[in-house]
Amino acid sequence: MRAAERRGRRGLAVAPPPAGGLAAGAPAPRGAPQPVVVPFSYCPRCAAPLADPASFVQEYWVAVQTRFSCWCRACSFAFEIALSDRVTGHETRSQP
Repeated sequence: MRAAERRGRRGLAVAPPPAGGLAAGAPAPRGAPQPVVVPFSYCPRCAAPLADPASFVQEYWVAVQTRFSCWCRACSFAFEIALSDRVTGHETRSQP
């Protein structure tokens, strides 16, 4: 199965489906790796796709926050992405 076919609606499917596939609507066997869909698909430095099998994407959690530790094979850039529910920013006051 090609990497483009493993991509989910929101991003990159990190774990491939089990060998042999599953029947439509059938639950995965107990203990089988489940595909993890991450909300990004490309390296923020060089824009190379992270679907390359030599690239690395690992999901982990700190308390209730989901984080992804990543490494891009194309540019050797190691980075971490933390998901958040809300971002608060500010705008500068405009001059008339």
